[in-house]
Amino acid sequence: MLTVDTLELEAPVYPEYQPIPDLFSTVSPGRPVRYRIDLDSRELVDRIPMDYDRTPDFPSIDPCRVARDYDDFWMLGISASGIPGRKFFDQLAHGSWREGGVRDIYQTPPGEYLAGEPVYAGNPTNPEEGVVIVEQLNAQSDQAAFAIFDALHVERGPIAWLPLRHRIHPGFHASFHRA
Repeated sequence: MLTVDTLELEAPVYPEYQPIPDLFSTVSPGRPVRYRIDLDSRELVDRIPMDYDRTPDFPSIDPCRVARDYDDFWMLGISASGIPGRKFFDQLAHGSWREGGVRDIYQTPPGEYLAGEPVYAGNPTNPEEGVVIVEQLNAQSDQAAFAIFDALHVERGPIAWLPLRHRIHPGFHASFHRA
């Protein structure tokens, strides 16, 4: 059995990344979807969509789980998805295939946004614990910081902040792997 997880979008999203400042003004919904394929018969066994339709992007998992079974993943979402007008990522969403959905969501305050791929960093002494790190931008103060979240309780908000001297490009990708 082959399992393929993807973010399935109703329309192409990359044209929505421009022009600045009118980003995502007509973005369509999208959602996480899991496909299970029988490799012997080459047939689709299951298509399991999640109900989170906030045009997610930048999906991330624990890098120690790459090419292995996993349940938990993190992604950014746009709370105003489907509503005309410019907008940006303002949700950190924690999905769970075990629980069958996205029930753990951090919503930024108005005028603040999230940028780049959420980075999972596991606790080396307890594989059941970890943090997720993501850049948070304050458009009013022009400040940026890395926000650090308890990976299994992102709805509680950041547990720590690492202020940045300068903003990082909002489309960055990153990963963390314990040496």
